[in-house]
Amino acid sequence: MASIKRIYNFSDAILLEFAEHMVDALYLDIDLFTKFDSKFTPESVSDIRHSVDTVYSIKTDNVIRDELAELTQNVSVSLNDCNTCYRGIMYFVEKAFPGNMPVHNQFGKNDIAKAKTNQFPMVMFMENMEKMASKYRNELIKVGCSESLIDSISEHKKTLLERNRLQESYKKERAVITQDRLVACNNLYKKLRPVSEMSKIIFANDPARLSKYSLPVSKQPGSSNGE
Repeated sequence: MASIKRIYNFSDAILLEFAEHMVDALYLDIDLFTKFDSKFTPESVSDIRHSVDTVYSIKTDNVIRDELAELTQNVSVSLNDCNTCYRGIMYFVEKAFPGNMPVHNQFGKNDIAKAKTNQFPMVMFMENMEKMASKYRNELIKVGCSESLIDSISEHKKTLLERNRLQESYKKERAVITQDRLVACNNLYKKLRPVSEMSKIIFANDPARLSKYSLPVSKQPGSSNGE
């Protein structure tokens, strides 16, 4: 499917501001527009108003970025929690099995460097550590490890897994939201443009009123379309 392109060359914020002003003006001038084009009625203005509200109802890219940043931060917090949990468990592993590197490595001592900054590898790491902690549960408790610390391995793993799922899901959803907003903005622009063209005839001798319906001046090609 071909990507959808913006059909106007200024920001969405400018589009919405112009649309708001045009709708306000139309409520006052609707009789003149209907007199010129009998198909353009108060219902036509309500339709434009609805299109404006539709754009407002869809998240802007700035909001999406902020929400994604929050989800990313949540993942970072969970990664840190998992690392902290690992260090706590390893303290008691080394206490229970001093100098026993094969057992230390069963708990991931030789793998933690690769897993500690990556979500899914850390989930797998915590899964393995949970199994090893269950296997050596009695030995760990015997040297002072609390049952709550051992049980927290599973809790941290599940939290990281869920937060990673939410982050990845939102990354995919972002493209859909952005496309929906662009479609809504294009649809709004398509409804504003004919009104602007009619106004050039209706208010040909009234520059002040004509200015209310004149479309925003497009930016030069290559300019940014900020929110």
